[in-house]
Order: sequence, then structure tokens, then C-alpha cells
Amino acid sequence: MDRAQGGPIIITLAARGPARAGADARVLQAGMAEAPRDIVTQLGTAPLADLIRRREATIKDGVTAAVLTSWFPASLADNRPALLDNSVVDDEIPGFNPERGQDWLSTWPPTYAEAHEFGIKRGSPVLIAASRRFDDADAVIEYAELVARADTRVEYRYDFLRDTQ
Repeated sequence: MDRAQGGPIIITLAARGPARAGADARVLQAGMAEAPRDIVTQLGTAPLADLIRRREATIKDGVTAAVLTSWFPASLADNRPALLDNSVVDDEIPGFNPERGQDWLSTWPPTYAEAHEFGIKRGSPVLIAASRRFDDADAVIEYAELVARADTRVEYRYDFLRDTQ
């Protein structure tokens, strides 16, 4: 990406969408899906359970800059139908209010599918931003992985709240 044309795109995870003019968010898939083993581990659900899966891409100048895949317990579908909606959610998902979260960042060489999706060479690194969101009963209500091209700036925003108990 040419920095003279505006620099890297900023993916703001707190807002679930692109934060820079000229970028578009696109829902690639939203619906029920069988949970892979690694997702079952992150959400603490039963093997082969159906979960809500959302995949959203951020596109800049016709190129995929990042893909966010989120998994939610199927029980959230009735109260939060926006999770199954294929339209882009510009802000937080209505009715989805996590109590706390955990995030971790890593880099690795892209899989063949990621290299193809991002239009990069197999040796180029991608950034992986993984996160879990918890409800007030400390149950995991979302596990998400954002995979971004190395030339993409990923920005996290946090609100730290003091425990009032």
C-alpha cells in the first residue's frame, strides 16, 4: 500500500468497522455453523455444537486488508438477531454488552487461504488479534480472530472501569 495515498488503513476493533475514509466493511458470512475444535475450546461449548459465525472483511482500494471472524453461542440468536444479519454493523451489536474481555496479539505466516484472500506472498506475515468477551456471569459470549495484512494498522481501544464492589 502506498503511504503517499493515505497510509495504512486503521481497523478499529472496538467499533467493529473501518475507521478511515475510503475503507469499506463487508459481511462475508453470518449464520449458524458447526464449531471447529479450537473454537469449542475458546468458547467452552460442546464438541460439534452449532454456533453463530460472522465473517467481516475490511476492504481498502479493492484489496482485503483484514478479516474478522467472530463466534458466538447459539443461545444469543434469539435475543440478538443482528448477529445473524448479513448487513454491516457500524457500531456495537445491539443488545450485546460484554462485561470484560481478553485480547492477545501474534504474527505468523499466512495460510494458503489467507495469502490468497489478502493477495500477499506466503512468506509475508499477518497479524492475528484474538479476543474473548465475557458476560457478567463470566461465560464466554464471543471469541473472535482478526487477521490483518502486515501493512494494516490495527488499533485497540479500551475503557478501564474500576470495580465498584
